[in-house]
Amino acid sequence: MPYESAHDLPSFVEISQGLKSIKLLKFFLPKAERGKIKELEAQLRLLGDTVDKFYAVLGPRHWIFHDNLPVEEIADLLTASAGPAEAERRLIDYYKTPETLDSLTLRLRGHTAMRKRGHLVTRARDDYLAGRYYACIHVLLSVMDGFVNEFESARRGLHAREAEELDAFDSVVGHHMGLAKAHEAFRRRKGATSSEPVYELYRNGIVHGTLLNYDNEVVATKAWNMLLAVADWARARAKEQQPPRVEPTWRELFAQLAENAKQRRANDAWKPQTLVPSDPTFNAHPAYAACEQLLSYWTKRNYGKIATLLSKTVQDAYAPDLSP
Repeated sequence: MPYESAHDLPSFVEISQGLKSIKLLKFFLPKAERGKIKELEAQLRLLGDTVDKFYAVLGPRHWIFHDNLPVEEIADLLTASAGPAEAERRLIDYYKTPETLDSLTLRLRGHTAMRKRGHLVTRARDDYLAGRYYACIHVLLSVMDGFVNEFESARRGLHAREAEELDAFDSVVGHHMGLAKAHEAFRRRKGATSSEPVYELYRNGIVHGTLLNYDNEVVATKAWNMLLAVADWARARAKEQQPPRVEPTWRELFAQLAENAKQRRANDAWKPQTLVPSDPTFNAHPAYAACEQLLSYWTKRNYGKIATLLSKTVQDAYAPDLSP
């Protein structure tokens, strides 16, 4: 069933309960770690409140909060906006930044069926940034339909799914004002020909040629928004089918806290440096050695070794999809 609030998501509930349990034993933690508990609680509350506020403001306009949206930026966007119209304007501007759009679509490659359609996503990106919204919309509609049709054995595209089939387990797109709600408008039949401006992603009328005035940035951006939400839905479906996670022991939790503290100390100690070939220590610097190793693997086309050098974030983005 759709979630009434982001705070109702199983992962939210689990983390909240875990933080409460840790607080009971906070006196056993190093002083530097005790403040982090409150910080984590504040971050969790910000995430849940931002998702709920997003849906309260933009949900009625059929915008969906997906996992790729940055929480703090969206929170600022909502706070700075005078109302839904301005919030929508700011959200569209956010999508229209080329670097942002590239970042948002990176995780799409985590799905095998989406990687097959990567060339179409790239062309839709180029059309979108060039203002060819009519082309972008049609391409993204075909990508969504084809992806959903291939993702599961049911072999039915997005347009053939009922709203309740798009409930997303433990995902912000599973909010009661999220993907399933937007899908109701997506599937709405538009049989009569109309030249009036359209600002919703009405697939039926757009694909079948009855809605003639949909070529605008609002509908095109909603197509991107829907595509990213559908990818989150697929990820949630795969997650739902996985076996239950083994709960960590207290020893493992404290070890993770210690590792987090170690990583933070390393990050705090890091300082940027500028290296030039004329510097006597240039060849001896670890960054030089790392780049030399990476480029050596690249010239030899040893992509397996390259994969071991990538950060976990990049590995996750390009990891093969193991779901059905």
